[in-house]
Amino acid sequence: MRKIKGADAIKTAGFAQFYFASWNSLNIICEQGTKVNTSVAGLWMPAYSNLCFACELYLRAILKSHQIQPDKINPHSLRDLFDQLEDRHKDKIKDMLILPKSKQDFDTSIEYLHNFYNKFRYIHDIDGKYPVGFLQDFSKSVKGYWEEREKILNSIKG
Repeated sequence: MRKIKGADAIKTAGFAQFYFASWNSLNIICEQGTKVNTSVAGLWMPAYSNLCFACELYLRAILKSHQIQPDKINPHSLRDLFDQLEDRHKDKIKDMLILPKSKQDFDTSIEYLHNFYNKFRYIHDIDGKYPVGFLQDFSKSVKGYWEEREKILNSIKG
């Protein structure tokens, strides 16, 4: 097994930033379109697919930065990736959540993120509710945790 380097984590997070920015742009377009009654409903699906993928890549970067090779059994499962973190890292991400409901319903919501990327890509095939508020909050927490971790990696490198 190859040794994971900080540069691998930073590269992975770089791609996460692209997907997060794409989600953010689409989210703004959707919110503006909703306000002026423009039909933008079709953009919500790629917006949240991008957010799921950004979150996945940030989690992978965090795992790599802690010298943990992400498990490939279920590669898109946000829950499975999150579960691979040590408890102290999980707790830090949970502490960064903003919405009280996200903290209160964390276990239920994280369970639903098991295959959220696949669910959202094929949303036309399924019925149900989607915890997009939790996904937004969770992804911002994961992104924030990564940004703190990246500062540490850069200080060690520099």
